[in-house]
Amino acid sequence: PRQSLAQQAAPAPSAPVAAPAEDPITAIARLQLFDGSFQLDSALRELVFGDRFSQDAFVETVPASIRTHSQGPQIWAAAIALAYLKVKAADKRDIWAGLWEKASEFADQALQGGEVSFHLLVNDAASMF
Repeated sequence: PRQSLAQQAAPAPSAPVAAPAEDPITAIARLQLFDGSFQLDSALRELVFGDRFSQDAFVETVPASIRTHSQGPQIWAAAIALAYLKVKAADKRDIWAGLWEKASEFADQALQGGEVSFHLLVNDAASMF
C-alpha cells in the first residue's frame, strides 16, 4: 500500500528523535539542585560549551581561588550557570531571577568568611564565553 506524505515524512519509530532545543532558562533550571547548587558535570559542560572543552579541561577551569574549597566545583558550576544566563538570556532576567537568587544564596553561604566574591566569579565565568 502507498504511504501518505505524512507517513513518508515521519521518522521510523526506532529512530532517535532529536529533542527540540530547550530555551537556556529551562535548560539551566533542570540542572539546578534543590540547595541552589550545580554540578560541574558533563550536562552543564555540554549545555554551556558544547564540545569546546573535554570534561577534564572543564574541571580544570575552576579558579585557583576556590580550587581547594570543599565546594569549589559546585560554586564554580553555579557561577558558570549564572554567567550563561546573563549572556544567553539577558533580556529575560525577570524570569530567571529566582534561579540566580537561589544559586547566589548557596554560593554566598559556602563562601562565607572567605575573601572570594561570588559576583566576581560569575564575571570570570562570563569571560569564558
